[in-house]
Amino acid sequence: MSLSWVSPILVLVGVIRAIWGLPFLMNIPAFKHFTASTFQNNVILEEEFLAASFAPWVTWVCLALLLISGTIAAVLLIIAIRGHRKRSNYVGSKMNGVHDYFTVPLLLVYAVFNTLWEPHNPEFWIALIPIGMLAIFRGVANGQGSVLRYMLCCFFVAALFLGNLLGAVLPQTSHKADYWYNAHSYLIRNTGPHDLVVTECGYIGTSYLRLYADCELLIASSVPATELPARMLRHGEGRVLISSWIFEPPPKLQPHLRASGGARNRGAVLAALDSLRSRMIPIDDNGYQVILELQQQ
Repeated sequence: MSLSWVSPILVLVGVIRAIWGLPFLMNIPAFKHFTASTFQNNVILEEEFLAASFAPWVTWVCLALLLISGTIAAVLLIIAIRGHRKRSNYVGSKMNGVHDYFTVPLLLVYAVFNTLWEPHNPEFWIALIPIGMLAIFRGVANGQGSVLRYMLCCFFVAALFLGNLLGAVLPQTSHKADYWYNAHSYLIRNTGPHDLVVTECGYIGTSYLRLYADCELLIASSVPATELPARMLRHGEGRVLISSWIFEPPPKLQPHLRASGGARNRGAVLAALDSLRSRMIPIDDNGYQVILELQQQ
């Protein structure tokens, strides 16, 4: 939890990502390079993987819808600011005041917390979007030019809906575009209730395995390193499967592992498992991780 000169920029990024689904931008080389160099401590693997599943026309249509909805949003914001200054009685000035007594403190408290915690994370800003939208459209309703205002609102909603539908919602309905599902595909499809899977994949990968894989799961960093080999050797019926991410996680995954605490005692885990490495036989390599099986003596 900290505050720095880049916090306002990260807040803007988080708010924009909460409103617009932007994975398609990863198909634009300049944006992809900018994101990778600017947000080195954040995981963008899943966005890159999702964007790779888009047809080229989807990327450009989504970009056009983003520019249209973004431009309209800027115009509506200006109208809303002027409308709030006008303070007409379209719902009564007393109702406006009551609404502000609740809206302003709520937005401020959440905004301060989000800025200090994870300002770039859209999940923290999603709860504020309906409240912020209501506040903005209250101001828009006070503005001048009723036909223009209603047309702008309709075009904004339509462009936002279509852009998010094509660029975020529909692509995520398929496991083929899901990085975490594909990275753990062998474990999801080929493990049973008697198998023990030893891995270090962060809280997202762990959640996927608990949801989709029918196996016993052991996170390497969740037990003392000195007890890990004995825990694996004590396993009875079924296989003991080990993920290569314990030994060599993908470079782009390391920020996520650090955030999950998985890199905390990695050296001790590697040292503890060194005596078992010769008994670990590779049985699958899907390009994302190698799955090894511990050969029991």
